[in-house]
Amino acid sequence: MRPLTDLIDVHDSAWPEIEAAVAGAPYPALVLAADPQRADEELLRAQVTTRSWLGAVVHRSGGLVLDHGWLRILGSGNDEHHLASLGEVNDNVAGGVIVAQASWVGSSPGCRTPPVSRPSGISPRTPWAGRTASKATATGSLP
Repeated sequence: MRPLTDLIDVHDSAWPEIEAAVAGAPYPALVLAADPQRADEELLRAQVTTRSWLGAVVHRSGGLVLDHGWLRILGSGNDEHHLASLGEVNDNVAGGVIVAQASWVGSSPGCRTPPVSRPSGISPRTPWAGRTASKATATGSLP
């Protein structure tokens, strides 16, 4: 296991790129506050550097909420917005690594990721929206 000092790259972090993408997003984008101690713990759990978008989001934010909650990107977790951390969801649901690649800056030549579109049939106002996946799967039903 790599130590935290090997995972945090202050000179070449992906965070400025993420900030620019959030600022230029065509949909409302909210960066959730991260608890510094929890962010360090989650980065250690993920074992990715802050040079990657995944590592930067985990270490610098509690997560991202896009387009009024239609899309939630997990970071180090945020209790105020009831958003689990990436590590909590991985441990409780999949037992492995879940990585979703998304782009809301549009398609361009050489771009491997299409623009984000709304998932059909899921609303941020569904009765189980905002709950961690582990609560929904632990009971075997969606409350």
